[in-house]
Amino acid sequence: MDLIAKAKAGTLWMALQEVSFRVLSFGTNIILARLLFPRDFGVVALALVAWEIIRLLGNLGIGAKLIHQQDDIEGYATAAFWLNITLAIILAVLTAIIAPYIALFYSNDLIHHILLLYSAVYIIQSLGSTHLALLNKALAFKKIALVELLITFLSKSIAITMAITGYGVWSLVIPEVILSPLKVLGLWIINPWRPSLALNISYWRDIFVFGFNFLGADLVRYLNINGDYMIIGKLLGEHSLGLYTFAYNLANLPFQAITAVAAKVAFPILSGLQDNLERFREVFLKMTKVVSLVSFPLLIELFIFSDLFVPLIYGNKWEASILPLKIIIGFVLFRTFASPGGQILFAMGRPDILFKFNLGQVPFLLTAVFIGARYGIVGAAIGMSGVLMVGTLVLLYISLRPIGLSLRTPFQAIFPAAASSGLTALSLGLLKGIFLTAGLQNYLILISLMPLGFVIYLIALSLFFRDDFKFLRNLFWEELIGRAITTFRSPDFASFPVGSALLLRKTKKL
Repeated sequence: MDLIAKAKAGTLWMALQEVSFRVLSFGTNIILARLLFPRDFGVVALALVAWEIIRLLGNLGIGAKLIHQQDDIEGYATAAFWLNITLAIILAVLTAIIAPYIALFYSNDLIHHILLLYSAVYIIQSLGSTHLALLNKALAFKKIALVELLITFLSKSIAITMAITGYGVWSLVIPEVILSPLKVLGLWIINPWRPSLALNISYWRDIFVFGFNFLGADLVRYLNINGDYMIIGKLLGEHSLGLYTFAYNLANLPFQAITAVAAKVAFPILSGLQDNLERFREVFLKMTKVVSLVSFPLLIELFIFSDLFVPLIYGNKWEASILPLKIIIGFVLFRTFASPGGQILFAMGRPDILFKFNLGQVPFLLTAVFIGARYGIVGAAIGMSGVLMVGTLVLLYISLRPIGLSLRTPFQAIFPAAASSGLTALSLGLLKGIFLTAGLQNYLILISLMPLGFVIYLIALSLFFRDDFKFLRNLFWEELIGRAITTFRSPDFASFPVGSALLLRKTKKL
């Protein structure tokens, strides 16, 4: 099966996995937000900030190297397997040494114990990292999705059960510890590849050379994304960090749900097209168009109605997160349409460019958040969003240069979605004001206006951007729903011409 056929066969399963994960996470988070407190989420956020920095020290782009590698896959895979385990053990020892000092820095001993559990999980997960990378390389998204769906369902079930029975903050930690061995077992079952006993140390140097820039890029990118957590946690405490984390995660929910599929599919597809620049550009621009058409209306509705549904669904204790949420949504709009651009540099084998960019951006971000945090989580949200909005546009410009595109091109691709979403926002804002003035209950406003918002968006798209409306209609109805039904009726699930079928099909007009 060629690259395009494999992409067609896998994209539906990847979409199914992501949608299921986001739906389960959304429902679970509502329950956990009502059972737990902002401080519980803040403590786990602090532990994750510290742990991710430690974990990234072991991220040498090993999985990316396997996906990018075009020959001697067996030798590199065996080397990657043993290298992953070696690094995991080293990092676990490092964690045991420094965890008490991290807990002391944040004045919370729970962080010490959480970090030790995370390090144990990392060792277990290293046993399946190579299997997962090889499955991604083969675009075997169906197999990955089946394992991930099972683990996600069990994880959310355990978390809710623990929260109900009074385990508090541990409800957010223990499920991953319990289910890590099961996930690794699943990966070994669905992927028949087995490592040899030879360590293949001679390959390690090549992996290190390739991965050094991945390590650097990931470290500074992590500071760009999570530097605000570190500063807020230290200056404002766990309660404020819990509120800020809630706002950040909710604002990024549409981004994570939509672009996660595009990103996971983009890297292996674009890597396979790196010698065909014309097709490379075509696939990238279509990915950008799809992401904007789907995510923009979701973000607009989240912005308009967040002050109504946050207290209604999550409870009044989260009301202080509403204004930071609206601010962060502004940044996420930029991040969403520019996100496929980040895959260009990786697919072209140039993570060093991303490393240098993120390294230059870190001081501006940390300074802005530090100054903003003096005015609470609202100030921190303004500082973070302002720097990253500008940075996102600059990075997109840099990413487009290797493939011969200007910054104007992706803006043209997203204009229909942006214009239609703008009209939707104006309409919903006006109607919301009228309904509030009339004294309608919040739940009635949400029930009536949220579905209407999507109708307004589709009408605007069909009236002013007919080609894009047809593109979106085909994506969801003909390519996704219709063919998915046909596919699931097939005994061998042999063909999944969805999502990426549109991305990879040659057309005269974007």
